[in-house]
Amino acid sequence: MYQLTQNDPLNWTLGPWNQWSSTTNYLTNKAQPQDAAWPSANLAIYVPFYLRAPMVLGSIWIMNGATVSGNQDLGIYTESGTNIISSGSVASAGTSAPQRFVLTTPIALNRGRYWLAAAKNDGTGTHFAWNTASTFVSRMLGCAQQATAFALPATATFATTGQIYLPLIGIQPLDALIAL
Repeated sequence: MYQLTQNDPLNWTLGPWNQWSSTTNYLTNKAQPQDAAWPSANLAIYVPFYLRAPMVLGSIWIMNGATVSGNQDLGIYTESGTNIISSGSVASAGTSAPQRFVLTTPIALNRGRYWLAAAKNDGTGTHFAWNTASTFVSRMLGCAQQATAFALPATATFATTGQIYLPLIGIQPLDALIAL
């Protein structure tokens, strides 16, 4: 099992030890993310996040599990559902390790609300995820889903989530990548 630490280079914006994670930590009973199969083929999961200050986005990442299969697509959407950036369909690679999609052209994001999206074209590949134990928890966190969204669409159609699966995904600012 991959253990995140407080100084982990992936721990910049979204993750279990940052300023936004206390709710996730509390609602999952302080559980570590576990290796679990993607809920269903072509499903997109949207996780809301808020930037308190502008940043230049350098990469998007997802934590792969022990079974690597299929393709995945990660992206960022505006609050209203317009796609800002997408990794495109990329083969899953690297078992029990983070898979980072470094942007060839960094994207400037202003302060505000966004959606971090992840979609997978199969339901057998695994990623590290929190089991929220109830769809009510995922809804309370503000998560949404889209049943047929692989590859990620230009405009998201947000639906109430029916998932207890909260993938370990995140973003990194460009300056964090330079420091690595």
